[in-house]
Amino acid sequence: MLLTSTAAIDRARRLLTARSERDNQRRVGPSGLGKCCDLCLGEDLMGIKRPGENEKTPIAPLLGTAFHLLCEKRSRDMEREAEVLVEQPVHVGDVRGYGPIKGTLDRFDIEAREVMDWKLVSLKKRDAFKRLYRKSQRDSFDVIVEDYGAAQFLQYYIQLCLYGKGMEDQGYDVNNVTLLLLPRDATVHVVESEFTALSMPYDRDLAIYALGRAGLIYKRAKESDDLITDLDSAPECFYCSKYRPIHYMKG
Repeated sequence: MLLTSTAAIDRARRLLTARSERDNQRRVGPSGLGKCCDLCLGEDLMGIKRPGENEKTPIAPLLGTAFHLLCEKRSRDMEREAEVLVEQPVHVGDVRGYGPIKGTLDRFDIEAREVMDWKLVSLKKRDAFKRLYRKSQRDSFDVIVEDYGAAQFLQYYIQLCLYGKGMEDQGYDVNNVTLLLLPRDATVHVVESEFTALSMPYDRDLAIYALGRAGLIYKRAKESDDLITDLDSAPECFYCSKYRPIHYMKG
């Protein structure tokens, strides 16, 4: 809510609420293929806009975009292209019937053979990801699926493995994929103590599975007269639990 409204203030506000090319993108990218919810992924693949989702301008993604631009600029100023590729266009594969899946990889360290992705998250989510990371690396990814934050954590991991597949298809060697986390709600904290890197093994088979799963969901969605009836929701799905409580336990 604005306390004061003038032409000058309205012009400033429009800078924040302007839709970017990425905001208007309707095709599914690597970040979307790891969604735990068949129903939401099916809607995404069909280009169906969900009511109540991103109808205005969420602040968290806005801050994330600004942070990515800072990291990209500093990388280009301070690092040589022979060492690190930044904002690298990547074709990660094809979804049968839907077409190519393309995205932009934040960082690829050529020497380390490592896919890296910046994530600006809350302190609570950062700490949850650290717990999930330790548990998944100690035991397995299977044991964390019902834990708090696991749906998003695994979605990010699948996204990174898809990028890894795309880089491997371009002829690069890939060993690891890494989430680079920084809390967005830290006020007196410093980067030196709060920056968190979660490095995990690259899994090409997982990336191929994600592409195959999306193809099956897309086929079912195209043949469906009622996606809510024909595609399962996931108990971990944030959107379904908030906006579709009648249906979200069906899956």
